[in-house]
Amino acid sequence: MYRRVVALTTHAALLERESELQAVRDALGRACAGEGTLVLIEGPAGVGKTELEREARTAAERIGMMSLEARGSELEQLFAFGVVRQLLEPVANELPGIDPFAGAAGPARRLFGPAERTSPASDLGFEGLHSLYWLMVNLADHGPLVVLVDDCQWADPDSLRFLSYLAQRIEGLPIAMVLAGRPPESAKAEAGHLWSQIASRPSAIAVYPRPLSQSAAVALARERLGADADEQFCRACHTATGGNPLFLRELLRGLTAAGVVPSAATATEVQTVGPTAVSRFVLHRLLTLGPSAAELARSVAVLGDDSELELAARVSGMSSDAAREAADDLVRADIFARGERLGFVHPIVRAALYEDLVPGERQARHAAVAEALAAAGAPVEQITVHLFMTSPTGDQRRVRTLRLAAMGAGHRGAPRAAAERLRRALAESPEQEERAEILAELGRYEVAGMQFQSAEEHLLACVSSGAKSATRAEAASWLARCAVVSGGHSAESAVQALASVAEEVRPFDPDRALDLDSMLVMVATTVPRLRGILAEQLQRFRDRARGHPGFEAVARIHSAYEQLMAAGSASAAAEEAQAGLGAGLPTSAKNAAGLLALVTLRLSER
Repeated sequence: MYRRVVALTTHAALLERESELQAVRDALGRACAGEGTLVLIEGPAGVGKTELEREARTAAERIGMMSLEARGSELEQLFAFGVVRQLLEPVANELPGIDPFAGAAGPARRLFGPAERTSPASDLGFEGLHSLYWLMVNLADHGPLVVLVDDCQWADPDSLRFLSYLAQRIEGLPIAMVLAGRPPESAKAEAGHLWSQIASRPSAIAVYPRPLSQSAAVALARERLGADADEQFCRACHTATGGNPLFLRELLRGLTAAGVVPSAATATEVQTVGPTAVSRFVLHRLLTLGPSAAELARSVAVLGDDSELELAARVSGMSSDAAREAADDLVRADIFARGERLGFVHPIVRAALYEDLVPGERQARHAAVAEALAAAGAPVEQITVHLFMTSPTGDQRRVRTLRLAAMGAGHRGAPRAAAERLRRALAESPEQEERAEILAELGRYEVAGMQFQSAEEHLLACVSSGAKSATRAEAASWLARCAVVSGGHSAESAVQALASVAEEVRPFDPDRALDLDSMLVMVATTVPRLRGILAEQLQRFRDRARGHPGFEAVARIHSAYEQLMAAGSASAAAEEAQAGLGAGLPTSAKNAAGLLALVTLRLSER
């Protein structure tokens, strides 16, 4: 075991942050010694959380730690595992001599590959969180890691679940987690709850950056305005901004640009400015740069940080050269951050520009961005983010995009995110047959996401529609799963739907009808209040299954279980269950009937 000494530099942006820096320094040192550590940096916008994250990254790189970085975004909260993918995509496939997906980490590979259609029953769920954990362990086997996530209040729920899962299990691992965000109440309901769970970890080291003291604010003001700036004026700047470092710097920049003399006579004017200075001064600074810079900045405010220049130029209606020149002007004006891709120096700056757009213009710009992304062949998930920021138009291309995005979310183990995309697809008024298909898909994902009430509603709507029998049979089968998984929710609806659709398809698709029959028996078997109909339904299923070996095997397993429940011979029940398993179950019934057989054998002590 060993400790590395970590040095952190302090500059103007980190005034009065010695204790916060020390907490980060200690966390990195403990991680290098094999002691997993969680640091939570919590505070309002502009208080300096991002600067502390940057310092943590710099310090980690200095001592040879691998840095995994991500940042939550208001626009990207819809991305399933979006923050996780930011953290791990750069290293998932590009580390020579390291296979991050070795062993138990294998299932996590699905998060980083192309999305494919899969059934909700195969969604990652707990397995996904567990495999991501082992991916982190595999990386940590090759050296200490630091996980840096900024703006956690805007992280997607699936990523927050993983961060919570990891935080509970890093003890004894060379991993430091440095997570920064605004207070949980500033996040959306689900994200706020998950962020609160992480923040309430007993082992977490909580860091709360404080507003600058009056003396620090005076020093910063004189650094910007000149050493002879009036004391009363400088104190007024502190009062107007509450000591918030970002607000204070923005106020001082605006006062300098406006040529305000920092005297006692002008101090009262400063006190009336308040925290709205950021928005006001950013917009004023933007106007001085000319129409091209203003248009590009507004486009990037809609596109989101980390935008490609070519795409931003296309959305802004300007040439690449003109966009590059405008971007340089925005960097010099301290509106854009320096970097190969376009983005703002702080989320507050983006928010100032975005919120200045009237609702109609916002929607129009998001629609234009979605069109441009589609034309450029962008991933459907990226297009979907912008579709959600517009009103439904009935465009059937949107329906297809949203369904593809739902498949991708389901493939990556996020059934609730998949359901959200399908609900929006329904709002686009798809054609009747496609609407029924979407209802069935939506119900499936809602069952997988344990949203049972809405699942019942959507699956019943599909069953009662005029859609193809195959689509309605699929919906009925998921109603059965809903009843079994939920412990009886929608059981009566499931029985009625299964019986109705089974009779409809029996003349031309007897195997599908038998499949539905077997599901009806399973619902009656597992839901206590339906036991009264079980004997009749089981006998009917036995009669219909004759001549169909796979379903005869299913019937034998159900009979074995019922014999055991009726206090019959345990030995005979076990033999019957084993015979059913040995006869070969149909694929559609293999999981449910196989599990029932194993339960029977276990209860029979076989």
